[in-house]
Amino acid sequence: MPEPTQPSGKKRVSTTAFVILCGLLLLLSLAAAVIFPVVREVQFIERMESEGFSLNDAERTTFSWGPFDRWNRSVVGIFGSDRTNALPSLRPIRNSPTLEIIFLEKTTMSQDHLTQLGTLENLTTFRMDGQVTPEFATSLPRHFPNLRQLKIPLHSENLEAFSRTPVRWRQNISYIRGQPSSVLEGSNVETLIEVFHLKGVTLDGIDLSKADLTCLASRPFNLINLNQSQADLSQLRGCDITYLSLRENQYESADLAPLAGSRITGLNIDRNPLLDDQVVPTLLAIKNLQVLHMRGIALTADGYAILAKHPSLKNIYISPKPPLSEPTKALLKANKIQVELSD
Repeated sequence: MPEPTQPSGKKRVSTTAFVILCGLLLLLSLAAAVIFPVVREVQFIERMESEGFSLNDAERTTFSWGPFDRWNRSVVGIFGSDRTNALPSLRPIRNSPTLEIIFLEKTTMSQDHLTQLGTLENLTTFRMDGQVTPEFATSLPRHFPNLRQLKIPLHSENLEAFSRTPVRWRQNISYIRGQPSSVLEGSNVETLIEVFHLKGVTLDGIDLSKADLTCLASRPFNLINLNQSQADLSQLRGCDITYLSLRENQYESADLAPLAGSRITGLNIDRNPLLDDQVVPTLLAIKNLQVLHMRGIALTADGYAILAKHPSLKNIYISPKPPLSEPTKALLKANKIQVELSD
């Protein structure tokens, strides 16, 4: 006697139900893959903010989510707290496609934190004041492959470590800023310039008394910042710098004399209270000088009258007090030198 067979209609129903179930499971998996990372990232943002960190965030979509707007956030920038505190796990933003800047002042990032971040393709700026080991330095290209601006403590061991990183990565770094805790001696500055092929460097607040700075006069630079460093300017004799900043030092007029004959388009000597009329001959001898920041120096009306004869000077930035005399204003105007007043 033949065995009873299952009606074909039931087979089709079972097959259809199975396909629908698989489709639902697939949709749930896709939803989980999208929703869970969003939830983790928003929870991370809120935790960081609760612990005193500042974050720049952007909307994931351009439309309003109404009561769910808190979930429409993605991290663009991380900025350190104004107090010393530990950096939590960064795993919730691993491989973030939106993170562009990390700026930590009083918080140190460890090697473990770098590992948690994975690879941040769009991170262009990294600044940290805390201790940096050679291992940390050599790991940066792997985690931040498209970095453009770097600000960390610099010393011989880190410079040697950076020299072992990929050349292409180093060439993409357009701006380096050393922290005041950096220790630069001997040829360290030249090594820094060579390793990163730099056209600009900021060495504010760093003790440069034992550093050889002649490399800064050996080729053209776009930007050199030597604020609060009391650098020996005799080593910059004959330099070619688009913008040189010497703010907040204690230079006397004679200290700037080696700059005579150099090519400097913009010069900032703000807040050097010992500079007086004796510095004017040096300023007149700087070739191509067009912009001069000179707030907080002791120039008199006689000094301005002589400075007004500079053949290329176009703009000067000075303090509003004491005010310029009317004859001095008229003289500067007659020589087509624009005066900007600001503290």
